[in-house]
Amino acid sequence: MSETQVHQADAELNSADDSVDEASDEQVRDNPEQHERLVPVSEAKKYRKRAQAAEKILEDFKVELAQKNETLQEQRQTIADMQRQRLIDELLVDSDAIDLETTRLLTEMALSEMAEPDVEQAVAELRTRKPFLFRSTARGATALSPKAENNQTSLARSMEHAAAEAHASGNRTALLRYLRLRRRS
Repeated sequence: MSETQVHQADAELNSADDSVDEASDEQVRDNPEQHERLVPVSEAKKYRKRAQAAEKILEDFKVELAQKNETLQEQRQTIADMQRQRLIDELLVDSDAIDLETTRLLTEMALSEMAEPDVEQAVAELRTRKPFLFRSTARGATALSPKAENNQTSLARSMEHAAAEAHASGNRTALLRYLRLRRRS
């Protein structure tokens, strides 16, 4: 093909494109509804990609929200457990429990067996079933002689001192001394 033939073919194609564009413009002018629906392909692709990205972000947020809700439920359960444990400890201290950890575990077991858990009732039942885990109220309720009261006070002071020494030094001998004093009280 010669250059003139190439230019002529190119000119024909351009005029054909112009006539198609003019024809489509005339159709759009004649039918405005069709003009509203027509969107260039490049923009349609761009909108579709944006929509897909937005849907992916939405799914990510849904997953993240589900994880946060699960974490929130776990934290609420932990708080409820800690509050129940604090209540148990307070009631056991008020009941003069000798070994707080043991009585707490036994109270927890009793609560797990109850249909409707009641901490006060569980502590009261534990006190009646296993009185050896609690200090005797009869001993504290009777009038003690001044000498007996001094012995109690000095024993308590000795026990506090031994506990502090065992804690600070980590020495086994100090720990055993504290445990013997504790058993005596």
